[in-house]
Amino acid sequence: MIPINPKLKSLMLAVAMPFLSFAGSKTDTAKLNAISQKMFDEGNRNFLLIDAVKDGLLLEQLPYSYEYDDGDISFNGEQLSEPYRSRYAEKMEAFLKKQGSVHSAFSVTGSSLSLDKLQKEQRSKKGKDKDSEQEEKLDKIITAMAADSLLDEKESINLKWYPNGLYVNNNKLEGENEKKYTALLEDAIGYKPRFSTDSYIFKRSAQR
Repeated sequence: MIPINPKLKSLMLAVAMPFLSFAGSKTDTAKLNAISQKMFDEGNRNFLLIDAVKDGLLLEQLPYSYEYDDGDISFNGEQLSEPYRSRYAEKMEAFLKKQGSVHSAFSVTGSSLSLDKLQKEQRSKKGKDKDSEQEEKLDKIITAMAADSLLDEKESINLKWYPNGLYVNNNKLEGENEKKYTALLEDAIGYKPRFSTDSYIFKRSAQR
């Protein structure tokens, strides 16, 4: 065996490490691309969270927020800059068209980003598309709120749910209304904001 000078060995490792790291990240990138595409095809709008992890915009197991509002996309409260902004907006537009919708606004937050959980959340036990089922429940909640004179269904709607309360067009619900609608929302979206980093925001433009 030919002895290798320690300095030469260190130099060889320093040169090799970037290539080894790139090979590992390339594999991970390919895997994340496949997951994102699968979620896109299944109608899971959280596919962009996978892209954000792939691009280093979000990290697994950390708190996160994801907001979309008619072409504007934000992660952790920061709007995307180029080149991500155009790429992500174009991909979401294609997704919405595939789902039969063009205008949409929603917000998702959580205390820990889990790729496994994002993939499993899409379909209910009955196999019905979870987003469609959620939209139906939210429509019923909006109708009920209108019946209780909390909002006008034809006007723009902004629901914000935080651990400290539920706000309907910036008006905090109290008493029985709060109990009623937090329970309905928890059933509709599948969780209840409990930590300071948790929230749920629903926006809808005026229906004229």
